[in-house]
Amino acid sequence: MTGKPASLRTHPVGLRAEGTVSPPSAQPGPQGGGAMTPTLTALLCLGLSVGVRTQVQAGTLPKPTIWAEPGSVIPWGRPVTIWCQGTLGAQEFRLHKEGSLARWDTQRPLEPGDKATFSISYMTEHNTGRYRCYYHSLTGRSQDSDALVLRMSGEELAGQ
Repeated sequence: MTGKPASLRTHPVGLRAEGTVSPPSAQPGPQGGGAMTPTLTALLCLGLSVGVRTQVQAGTLPKPTIWAEPGSVIPWGRPVTIWCQGTLGAQEFRLHKEGSLARWDTQRPLEPGDKATFSISYMTEHNTGRYRCYYHSLTGRSQDSDALVLRMSGEELAGQ
């Protein structure tokens, strides 16, 4: 550069007098002063992503919803399907019956990946009770669902 003072050096737009500002297109850095640099944008996105992941890893996966079809009161000898619905990204669902020491069932999710079914092909007194489900994803284990109370209807019990 020449020995001129910085305020009088030649600039692609022309000469600058002290105290003037070049047009936004001639200024170094973000255009117009309002756009974020790619690095700042990436860091912001990374921070938001880590914040969400940390919240999920802290055990805040939502609890799944549980229900039975055709309903929660089933005639003796009839089939029932228990549904468990969590969030997308669930890798497996587990069903357990309260008071039972035996591990019940594990299922992979159905498409699109947020619910699973558990089948009881023949309803008996042994199948009555309170059921809960939960799911596992890459970020951890969900809370248990609310309880589903499975019962047999009274007419069939009286006829046995």
